[in-house]
Amino acid sequence: MNKLFAGTQAIADALVAHGIPVVEVEPHDAEEPEHSDRIWLKRFSDGGMCEGEYIFVGESRYKDSDRVDLWVGHNSADLCGGHPTYWSTLIPVGDTKAIQGLVLKHWPKGE
Repeated sequence: MNKLFAGTQAIADALVAHGIPVVEVEPHDAEEPEHSDRIWLKRFSDGGMCEGEYIFVGESRYKDSDRVDLWVGHNSADLCGGHPTYWSTLIPVGDTKAIQGLVLKHWPKGE
């Protein structure tokens, strides 16, 4: 069974609390270590060239260390040309202040 990475639900909850609609939270494929969770912000089914926009959340592990960071970014799910990334960053797992800072940086209130 596929599960969310630690922190994915906290990021989705922070987005919703900030007034950003979340359409769906999709867990990564546990069989594929490079896959990330997706927090869908928009989903389109009109047959256009874009499936929607999502926040990806993956894990970044460090060799010879117990440290785990979350690799977080904002992608467009284009049907042609891949999924371009608007921005991405690393934040420590479990750092609620970093999650809040991330949301405020990319979705300032009033904009």
